Amino acid sequence: MHITRRVTSALGMIALSWAFAAPMASAQGPTYPPTGPTTTQVEGTKVTQVPATPSSELPFTGAAIAAYTVTGAGLLTAGTVLSLAVRRRRSRSST
Repeated sequence: MHITRRVTSALGMIALSWAFAAPMASAQGPTYPPTGPTTTQVEGTKVTQVPATPSSELPFTGAAIAAYTVTGAGLLTAGTVLSLAVRRRRSRSST
């Protein structure tokens, strides 16, 4: 299959975005529970907190990024395939 320069560059950009996004998505910060020795210093101050209002749904945190990435890649692939099919059909009809 002959792959054009545009398709190759688009696939390269997708691969680079996945290569950079995957480590950032998995790096959530320090592990919980913390490992190693921990020290706690009690100063004797009292903090009052206002109770949180209950919500019927959880906030969106971006955890479903893999599904969005796969969907986006699939749509890009479908668009590329359709674009190439139209170009081939136009080149055949003009000759």
